[in-house]
Amino acid sequence: MASPARAMMALLLLLSTAAVFTAQQHDYDDALRKSILFFEGQRSGRLPPGQRVRWWRDSALNDAFRDHSCWERPEDMDTPRTVYKVDTAHPGSDVAAETAAALAAASIVFREADPAYSTACITWRSMACAAARRPSA
Repeated sequence: MASPARAMMALLLLLSTAAVFTAQQHDYDDALRKSILFFEGQRSGRLPPGQRVRWWRDSALNDAFRDHSCWERPEDMDTPRTVYKVDTAHPGSDVAAETAAALAAASIVFREADPAYSTACITWRSMACAAARRPSA
């Protein structure tokens, strides 16, 4: 016959296991809703009036032929390629912040293999963060 302490331990183990299984149930309705929203956010062209991702606008309009008519090495391209820059006259805090994030990630990747480069990435990240925080950015 089992002792009361063993029976109590078995009961507690059973209850804690049931709690873990209950906590790990997935909300598939929420996951599906977010997946559809993600795919709506990836659309290009003229967007429908009901576009739920408010910051995404019409894109890739009337320029596909020019872009896709050129399949060659960049060194051989003779078509115009617009280049944009970020400076005090052309602010872009979003670009500076993304650059800072990429440099922070690079510093982690190279921390063991190339500590000097990792440290340089952190220095450049700090400069990019400062640029992103400027009021004119």
